[in-house]
Amino acid sequence: DDWGHAYSRFYLSRPWDALDERHRALLRAHAVPSTHEAMAILGAWSKTAEAQSPKALDSLKALRCPKHIVMSASPGAGCAGALTELCRLLQQHAGFTIHTAPEGGQQSPSTHPNSTMPLLAACLLDMVPALPQPQN
Repeated sequence: DDWGHAYSRFYLSRPWDALDERHRALLRAHAVPSTHEAMAILGAWSKTAEAQSPKALDSLKALRCPKHIVMSASPGAGCAGALTELCRLLQQHAGFTIHTAPEGGQQSPSTHPNSTMPLLAACLLDMVPALPQPQN
């Protein structure tokens, strides 16, 4: 339960004790692979962050289409500050439009599809006219 508890504290707005056993089992199943993924990302990021972060923002800024990012309505306590700062950077330096999902946390497209998917679809459809069209 230690991994699941840590995962829920980072990603969810509800405490571990408030989750039913089905949700706890899902978190336990995803916690360790997610931790390994995060460690791999952090390892790669730490090696290149100083050199790459300005280039990454410049390359995102250069995209010639509308850019959107959707924040969860209830980010977990462990990630809320980082997500807010990431959104601010993307908005200020790369021209992203920031949206907040109507409800739910990190997995809201799965847990609240009826309210979240229309927002995601609208963001994607906004980008389509600006994307290169296939040549016949």
